[in-house]
Amino acid sequence: MEQPRRAKLCKPAWTWTWSAVFINDHLASLVRSGQILEADLEDSVRHVLRVKFALGLFENPYADERKESSAMLQPEAVALAREVAEHSFVLLKNDLLASATPLLPLASDVKSVVLIGPLADDGAAMMGSWGGLSDGRDVVTLRAALNQKLGESRVHYAKGAEFLQRPMRKSKPLWTPQKFRCSHSWLGENGPEMTGEAASRAHLDLPGRQEQLLEAVAATETCRANRF
Repeated sequence: MEQPRRAKLCKPAWTWTWSAVFINDHLASLVRSGQILEADLEDSVRHVLRVKFALGLFENPYADERKESSAMLQPEAVALAREVAEHSFVLLKNDLLASATPLLPLASDVKSVVLIGPLADDGAAMMGSWGGLSDGRDVVTLRAALNQKLGESRVHYAKGAEFLQRPMRKSKPLWTPQKFRCSHSWLGENGPEMTGEAASRAHLDLPGRQEQLLEAVAATETCRANRF
């Protein structure tokens, strides 16, 4: 779709602010040609300004930047974010092990775990598309959490695949079932680049070689925890 037409379709007030590149380049010419009425433009701007006035942005347009360092990542805020995240998880299946105990939560006495996938140790990608000014270095990745819980000597990490990588011939196994009793696969999209406005993918499959990676993991005799 050509850009002038896209700009015209952004007529509703709630889309003016989301399509700045098209609006800036084509709005004036669309109004001059009569394809967008000036009255409609004023009505749309009125809706946006009404919210800004209600928020007091014109009376107090500048924030005190000194408050940021004392307001970010406070313990109570981090605890609340963790609680919200826990409530958002969906456990589809939790099989019993030979000991008649469920696979999850992972026992602290497990001898060895292989951690697989591009999301397992990528704090920036774990923040998703709405990380804003967040810093991926503040994220506790699954690898870091397991290292803390089990000790680094019992956690073995293999990225296995990139987010964007075309299928290739099979390579050597990343691990052997005899060495690792349990595997954790952390697969999915690169949030900042594959989700959100103007970035969402058209298909629900796993990008890159991750489906092949998952199939390889499923072919082993390890107990498996897969997270998407």
